[in-house]
Amino acid sequence: MEGLSRVKDPALQAQLLAIVRDDVHRLDRLLSDISEASRLDAQLSRAKFEPVDIAAMIDGLVAQRDARGVERGIRLRFDRNPDDRTIILGEGARLERVFENLIDNALSFSPDAGLIAISAIREGEDLVIRVEDEGPGVPEDAREDVFKRFHSVRPDSETFGQHSGLGLAIARTIVDGHQGAIFVESREDRLDGARFVVRLPLAELTE
Repeated sequence: MEGLSRVKDPALQAQLLAIVRDDVHRLDRLLSDISEASRLDAQLSRAKFEPVDIAAMIDGLVAQRDARGVERGIRLRFDRNPDDRTIILGEGARLERVFENLIDNALSFSPDAGLIAISAIREGEDLVIRVEDEGPGVPEDAREDVFKRFHSVRPDSETFGQHSGLGLAIARTIVDGHQGAIFVESREDRLDGARFVVRLPLAELTE
């Protein structure tokens, strides 16, 4: 910003303004994520949980992405058993943030024309949601580190500062606040690719 007052070349001024604009957006994103991360525990402890249909939520998120157009020809697919119960007690906006984050993460690491496969399956009294991509995957020794605050390993093609390094940490805090679990595991069907798993307790059936 100090340089702008001394630079007279319009092309260089435009370049400096673009840098300033990107840095402001990066700092705004970072401050917003830090603020959210710092107050999540208190907010979730006071939240009044209501029935949330996770399958309908994910259906909506995938439809929104498809309507906007997914970059680089990447495909999104959501699989579920229509007979499975997919309603949990929770805070819808927070849970939506979890799945938006996982989809964003998968898009970042997916190769061109790759497939992101999302599934929601009932296992006992839990709903298990898996988000799988065809990217490089997460090394076994880093599968816990990715959920730490400010830990960020991004693809080389991504512009610096697009992510704060707090997204997965926020996702874990939200899932923990819903008495659930989020983790990374290996894919059985191929060597490459990451699989993020969210396990949430299903709402009890009422008469």
